[in-house]
Amino acid sequence: MTHHTDPPGRSALRARLLERLESTLRRQTGVENRLRHTNELPEKWADRAPLLGDEEVLTELDVEGRHEVASLRAALVRIDEGTYGVCDACGEPIAPARLAALPAAHTCVDCAE
Repeated sequence: MTHHTDPPGRSALRARLLERLESTLRRQTGVENRLRHTNELPEKWADRAPLLGDEEVLTELDVEGRHEVASLRAALVRIDEGTYGVCDACGEPIAPARLAALPAAHTCVDCAE
């Protein structure tokens, strides 16, 4: 069953998601810049080791950031299409508390498990 909803406060929700997307993109740019600079490793292994650990952390942050950007963009599309707040899997409404905690959620709690 597909529900098309136009949630109250749609423009406020859209603005909040856009703000979060912009913040994530700024953070993502910083991570990408730092990753680029880890390629400039010192010659001494002892000086290199801490930077390699940083590179692993930065790589993980990069992957997580890209995923968050994609999720937020998808949520904005769902708002525009009128399907925001509807589970992609079962078509039932996603609980408002879940959306408050995870604004980019695309599945209800039951389907997410």
